[in-house]
Amino acid sequence: MAALSGVTAVGFATSSDQGKGFAYQGAPPGGINFDQTLIGSPTVACTSATQFFYSAIWLDTLNSVAGVALARSTEGGHSFSSPAVAVRKDASTHLIDHDWLAIDASHSTIYTVYADLDYSGLTCGADPDTGSPIPRYAIEMVVSTDMGTTRSTPSIVEQVRADATSPWAAVMGPQVAIAPSGDLYVTYEAAGQNGGAATSRQIKIARSTDSGVTFTPPVVVTVVSPVGDAADLQGLIRANEFPSVAIGKSAKDSGFIYLAWDDGGNAVPDSFSTTGSYAFSDIKMSASRDYGDTWKTPIRVNTNAKGGGALLTDQFEPAIVADTKGALAVCFYDRRRDANNFQIDRECAKSFDGGTT
Repeated sequence: MAALSGVTAVGFATSSDQGKGFAYQGAPPGGINFDQTLIGSPTVACTSATQFFYSAIWLDTLNSVAGVALARSTEGGHSFSSPAVAVRKDASTHLIDHDWLAIDASHSTIYTVYADLDYSGLTCGADPDTGSPIPRYAIEMVVSTDMGTTRSTPSIVEQVRADATSPWAAVMGPQVAIAPSGDLYVTYEAAGQNGGAATSRQIKIARSTDSGVTFTPPVVVTVVSPVGDAADLQGLIRANEFPSVAIGKSAKDSGFIYLAWDDGGNAVPDSFSTTGSYAFSDIKMSASRDYGDTWKTPIRVNTNAKGGGALLTDQFEPAIVADTKGALAVCFYDRRRDANNFQIDRECAKSFDGGTT
């Protein structure tokens, strides 16, 4: 392990048997002093069996900096360097959340996306009635073409104003993936746009053909129903419908885009909920074969019966991956074995027909 430096709220583990067992390795360094902290949303990516990269939301309280930090391992992920700052914002006016990494090793390029809640007022101005800054929510990307030594200025995937006409407007929970062609796809969740309520939510995706410099106008993949009470799942687990993305790698699905997300399609009355109901979460997925322009009708991934006397439980937070033989896997947290909907297992579903079944 690297020498103790900074503070961290995240940790990491390694497996030497293809994921059958893991050994906890502790926490990566948070920085060069105890005012610097890794505070969450860790992401890991690798370029070889020995070189790994680790990113997380980062905070420097002494200098009032919020951002994303990036650390490197040359020992197969068993230890990491002190982090370099990949994204740097004024912590008094920005809240950075949910970073995600994708690496194009053939071009020594690292792509980092994140959500930025900006209440500086510099972009959106001030509310004419209150004088308060109008919040700006943005999905942004920074690019490093030298494996993390330097980075570009942020490019904007989408930004929205949470003003009086759309007070609940937000974009959040991004992920980025690289297609075999080199094109980038950034997917995320949007809420409250065009005057909609906070519970009005969509899964969106945008494409870049110039290595993240610019992005196409985002495409709405689907409308989603909030899970839980639209803020938490049972047990006070933070609820969201954030998408996970994978790109086909085989001869039969090269470049196809696959998305998986949570959907709260099983709502029941709940007097303890702040919304008066509770929506049990399912895992949904869809696929696109035309660069994200059009999408198949979403299908339900978890196959446990629900409703009609069957047990109602939550399945949530999916991760999707595609392999070089054309198979897909969607793994997610699952409560189907607990009638009280508290205990959590992990399930994985497989598809060999491009996500049709």
